[in-house]
Amino acid sequence: MFRMFVFVRPLILLAVLAFGWIENLAARRRPRLLPTRSRGTARRAGGRVRCGLRVAYG
Repeated sequence: MFRMFVFVRPLILLAVLAFGWIENLAARRRPRLLPTRSRGTARRAGGRVRCGLRVAYG
């Protein structure tokens, strides 16, 4: 049981990192290990933030 735990955890971590990297490439974003968000992103995008989602006017 312990061997399975030791082998499965790194595989899950590797899969999560790989899917995140592929998602960033598909969205044409620069892949980063620790994603950060710059201040004022929603304000510059022309919308407003409600409950964590950007709502566009129009």
